[in-house]
Amino acid sequence: MRVARPVLRGRDDGNIISLPNQLGGEAWSKVRRLLNDPRTLNHVDWMQAQLVQAVPDPRLREAVARLWYWQASLGRVQGTRSVLAVQMVVIKQLLCQRLAPDWPEAYARVGHISSTWKI
Repeated sequence: MRVARPVLRGRDDGNIISLPNQLGGEAWSKVRRLLNDPRTLNHVDWMQAQLVQAVPDPRLREAVARLWYWQASLGRVQGTRSVLAVQMVVIKQLLCQRLAPDWPEAYARVGHISSTWKI
């Protein structure tokens, strides 16, 4: 899925736009079928709907979701990547503070939804 991660933002009506075209040959046929099936990413759509309901402001939702991601990654990274993760946590916290004074509540709601998913 590392290959697909950057492309997920290019979804349209449940289909990943460009990735299936990049995967040629018989070896990728099953992957292409899965990526073209709208049901494949139903869980992503469900999670997105839950996040929109939990934090209606799109800028705050994006900021606290990214903060949650970086905070969750702190225990999994080592070396220079851990330094980057700590810096990103601080930057994302500052951004959240500027966007909304009640950002910790939004962070908790996003964290509750996101904790059910392995990132």
